[in-house]
Amino acid sequence: MPSVREADGNRNWSTEELRVLAAIYFNASFSIGDDARDECRAIADCFGRTPSSIDRQWRNLDAVVKGKATYNIGNLVRQTANDYLAHPTGSKAVAVSICEEQGWPLVSLIMEGVQPPLVTSANSSADAEMRLAFRNLLDHLDFKLFSSGSQGFFCQGKITLDNGRRYQAQVTAVLIGSKDDLTMHVHTTRDEMTFALQPLLDRLENKTFKTGRVGYYANGKAKVDTERFQVGIQAVEIGEK
Repeated sequence: MPSVREADGNRNWSTEELRVLAAIYFNASFSIGDDARDECRAIADCFGRTPSSIDRQWRNLDAVVKGKATYNIGNLVRQTANDYLAHPTGSKAVAVSICEEQGWPLVSLIMEGVQPPLVTSANSSADAEMRLAFRNLLDHLDFKLFSSGSQGFFCQGKITLDNGRRYQAQVTAVLIGSKDDLTMHVHTTRDEMTFALQPLLDRLENKTFKTGRVGYYANGKAKVDTERFQVGIQAVEIGEK
């Protein structure tokens, strides 16, 4: 079976490590893969690796899911991600079993990550699909000077789920205070903003809007260094009310 060579003493990544990491990726908040997070450090301690190597492999998994062909990603990483997508329930059970056998205290990250948890009902499947679609939409996030004078980031596009439902979606992140203070300028990069938005995607909820249309919605604040952004995320179903 192919292996993935990593910088930690040129030690190859094992199938067991990747299966556990993939299970955490698909069930926990995306932001815990950041090497500054305690969860990332806990994973690194279990695997005997550096937090930065966990962060790097985490982003490799994300690139596979988003179909980023420009990334140089090993076959074993691609296979592990695709295996999970094809057999999520079984892959999750295998990852839990590996943690128990290895004595890795990571089961809670697999079992108690994203809410609602991964189940087989049609609604929860669509919810998970919508979160993934928004992560893909964030590839188009860009700086925007809003008509109000505020600065921030914006992207929009159409999302079609496997059940055939189509949505008009958008993400808006406004730098707090930039409307009234003309000396303020956005210093956050697009990649930094994309990463900061990931926890809010985990909070997407079903919503009936005032127009009577249905869809998904989340709002909140995102912080990058000293800059704070007011964020709105929504997807409105296209068609009859």
